[in-house]
Amino acid sequence: MSVIPHLSRIAEKIMVRNWLLHFIRAHTLLDQFAFKPTGSTTAVLVHFTRHITRLLEYNQYVRCLMIDFSKAVDTVDHVILLSKLVKFDLPGFVINWICSFFNWSLPAV
Repeated sequence: MSVIPHLSRIAEKIMVRNWLLHFIRAHTLLDQFAFKPTGSTTAVLVHFTRHITRLLEYNQYVRCLMIDFSKAVDTVDHVILLSKLVKFDLPGFVINWICSFFNWSLPAV
């Protein structure tokens, strides 16, 4: 078993807790699972299944059910996201870490 994925997850949690979380408004995390101590893919699936089950208890069917498991970061414009991160006045090493984490190349400045 490789240690690298575990170290990466630990580093991610430290960076989010120490540098990024205080820039995110609390009300934007109400329906999120990623930045909560109990957040996980399993927690999302349990929540989602419970929600659909509740809908089916009061209705005869659910009209449309769409699940998108694609990576959200792949659909985000990297230059726009990077410019927003720069506005947070983060230290350079944090921005460099984020870029390397997502395998982005830094734009020339």
